[in-house]
Amino acid sequence: MGALVFYFEGGVYRVTPEHPEGAFYRPALEGGEEVTPFTSVPVSAYWVIVTATTVGYGDLYPTSGPGQFVAAASAYCGIVFLSLPIAIVVKQFNIAYDKDEDEKAVEEQLRKEEIEKQKANERPTAVSAAEAKWKRKHVRKLMEMREFIHEQMKQATPLFETMWEEFVAKHLLERLQEYERQPMRDGTQSV
Repeated sequence: MGALVFYFEGGVYRVTPEHPEGAFYRPALEGGEEVTPFTSVPVSAYWVIVTATTVGYGDLYPTSGPGQFVAAASAYCGIVFLSLPIAIVVKQFNIAYDKDEDEKAVEEQLRKEEIEKQKANERPTAVSAAEAKWKRKHVRKLMEMREFIHEQMKQATPLFETMWEEFVAKHLLERLQEYERQPMRDGTQSV
């Protein structure tokens, strides 16, 4: 995108009285021409990074239509390529943090149980701690399976309802056709 904006905003090289060594000029927003701030591809790449990260200092800005299109594309790409992955990373961090907090809570509960057993002159066992950890792990898996099944059922319910309606309609049509084929009480056939 830096190369694109440099291509669109680089301007035309001219030697003028204000710039006897020459400069690149581009159309200005207010009309006329101005010296372009996009002097190289690296400078343009800096502008893309500032635009994509939504900082936008305002020191560089495109004035041409294609340059402004590149600016909009840079901003949207920045949102997609930076914001979305950040949200995923934060979600995974929260999952790991919650798991760690759960483990700390279980360890604290086990420590309290061991203290109570010691007060009651019972000998604490490592099996009870292992059992508690095993139970907590499997309860969490069961809860995840329950949520998954619930979600699958929510998605499948409309399909089952449609299938049930089709079954009932077909069954009723068959029964109606059978009824129409049966002779009436007076011996005539219904039409």
